[in-house]
Amino acid sequence: MSIKLKGSTDGSVTLQAPADTSPTGTDKTFTLPTQDGGAGQILKTDGSGALSFTDNLASGRNLIINGDMRVAQRGTSFTGITGGNFKFITDRFNLYASFGTFSGAQSSTAPSGFSNSIKVDCTATDTPAAGEETFLQNVIEAQDLQQLRYGESSAKSITLSFYVRSNKTGSYGLWFFAQDGNRQYVTTYTISSADTWEYKTITVPGDASGTINDDAGGGMHIRWYLGAGTNYSGTPAETWQAVGDNRTTTLNLADSTSNEWYITGVQLEVGNTATSFEHRSFGDELTRCQRYYEHSNNHDDPNWKTLSWNYADGVLVMANSGGYSDFHPTFKVVKRANPDVTIYSATGVAGNAAWEQPGVTNETNYTGNQAVSAITTRRCLVRGTPGTNRYLFCNWEANAEL
Repeated sequence: MSIKLKGSTDGSVTLQAPADTSPTGTDKTFTLPTQDGGAGQILKTDGSGALSFTDNLASGRNLIINGDMRVAQRGTSFTGITGGNFKFITDRFNLYASFGTFSGAQSSTAPSGFSNSIKVDCTATDTPAAGEETFLQNVIEAQDLQQLRYGESSAKSITLSFYVRSNKTGSYGLWFFAQDGNRQYVTTYTISSADTWEYKTITVPGDASGTINDDAGGGMHIRWYLGAGTNYSGTPAETWQAVGDNRTTTLNLADSTSNEWYITGVQLEVGNTATSFEHRSFGDELTRCQRYYEHSNNHDDPNWKTLSWNYADGVLVMANSGGYSDFHPTFKVVKRANPDVTIYSATGVAGNAAWEQPGVTNETNYTGNQAVSAITTRRCLVRGTPGTNRYLFCNWEANAEL
């Protein structure tokens, strides 16, 4: 049995029932939805023949790592952020403040479908000087953005989406910076209702005059501005141009210690349409984050800097008479570039190590001549001379952030 649909001029489309409708004699009924779907959507069945439209979502479409803020290897709460310093609040998202004083935390306050967000609190008020600014930033690796075709007439648009809330309503600045071409696109989003999660989408056109190198450097910086002085505030141009001023509005989150700002569900994808957030497994997200940063021992252990030699995360080589003792950390994930490696003693002192002579004695904060060398994207070497029959060890972190 078939149904033929004839065109108004020529040609036809035939819908053909299958020859075998096993079990024999069973009728198949598919019920179409009552309304048309959106552009690019497909039909899916609920298993009982009821059809509905759904997004045709490809995996890997979200160019942002840790957009749901679940991975926080460095800790979950930070205070005293000020004075022109960066602080990673969750992995891949760092807060910069050159005026005011802020705290940042991985928060459990989140919209439906999410478990975490970043929370930024103003803890000391300030009015920004002309060249001061405060923002949350995410940087995407350049070689992961080659599909955008910047510098070509066919340069592709990108769409950013995220959930945001604050007690402070108003127009906030949003800055896209293509590092290799030194070009910016500035726009805004508005928080309309206080203390209410709002979903925002922003589409940015492709940049036919831009450049994104095919390398492991910074490709695209995205900044959510929380305030800036007159050098950077003004009326966003909403067009690609050489980097300059007017990166944000005049809104200032540091004008009251009652102010707080949350964000989660950050997604950046190619095209003009925002799709539902791509939820990846925690293990997948952690591995992506560790390309840029990791530390010894468990990723979520708040005491990782002060663990004893029983937890040494590396290969120990005992010193012989008058010789060196070597400690070989191996990174869990190959790094973006040769990382900066910082070592810690068993009491958490940066730059120092520790040693153990099993069953005899130990030194938890060794201040000797240990040094880090032979750093690659995969491993490094810590070497010192703690004495005969002693193991040198340390806790460590490897940082290859953009």
